[in-house]
Amino acid sequence: MRVLAVVVSLMATEVGAAAQGAIAMGEAFAVDSTVMGEQRRVVVWTPPGYAVNQRGYPVLYLTDADRQFGHTVTTVEFLSRNGRMPPMIVVGLFNTDRTRDLTPYKDSDTDQQLPTAGGGERFLRFIETELVPWVEGRYRTEKFRAFAGHSFGGLFALHALATRPELFDAVIAVSPTLAWRQGEPAKRIDTMLPQQRML
Repeated sequence: MRVLAVVVSLMATEVGAAAQGAIAMGEAFAVDSTVMGEQRRVVVWTPPGYAVNQRGYPVLYLTDADRQFGHTVTTVEFLSRNGRMPPMIVVGLFNTDRTRDLTPYKDSDTDQQLPTAGGGERFLRFIETELVPWVEGRYRTEKFRAFAGHSFGGLFALHALATRPELFDAVIAVSPTLAWRQGEPAKRIDTMLPQQRML
């Protein structure tokens, strides 16, 4: 297992999206989720050349698609065009309740301000058992999967790395909320990283 954790800070940009149909970058879908008990909106971008070849592509899954999808796709396309990374499929996830989905457990310090927090494990189960199979059944994918998230999304990315190290081959945690529950995310990663083979 190869795992890469990167913690950086970036500015986010806005990108609009419809519930279904074509949008400026990629195609938007509503995915029925039994795990979440609701439809989840996702947007999928395929790299140039996808439609005219038969090769498979690695996949980057991304939280906060409304803010992060546009600049992520642009960065992936630029880096792959210049030989700095392989072309990738990018899958962006939109929020219904961001706090609920991206916080893996409750934090007693924020219970009153964030009463819906703590649903991240269910959201991860949706990604693992419903979204990944949906993507891999619909698109030509390689086995390499990456995951990226910002702020609460970075917290969620670290939770995925700590609890499902086999699910993603690379994890990018952008400005993660490391102070959550008295720094528990960082403590969990400190415990598990020595056991992983790093790139």
